[in-house]
Amino acid sequence: MSKARAQRVCFYARCFLSPAPPCECFHEQIARARHWCAERGATLVDLVVEDLVGIEAFNRPRFNVMLSRTHRLPVPFDVLLVDTRRHFSRSTRRLTYSAECLRRQGIRLEAIADKIPANLA
Repeated sequence: MSKARAQRVCFYARCFLSPAPPCECFHEQIARARHWCAERGATLVDLVVEDLVGIEAFNRPRFNVMLSRTHRLPVPFDVLLVDTRRHFSRSTRRLTYSAECLRRQGIRLEAIADKIPANLA
């Protein structure tokens, strides 16, 4: 019997200056991501940290690079994990479009603090 490969997870962390200093905010998100992976036997293979201090929320260069990497074969991860789905997108339209693009690549979108609707995951 062959052993199934652990799900490869990329975690996208994003934080603003308030209410907590960015460093604290990132550490908390990363700790939750590590816990989420451990509970599921998944492997955290990539960590993308976006500090949005001083840039507009829609201008997320690391986020955009991360998404562009999903178009390469083989895909670099199986699950794109965010702390809350708002960290992925506040726009339902963009969330729906991006989740569909990820799904076509075989990547599942998951959020730690809230559920991604079944039709988007």
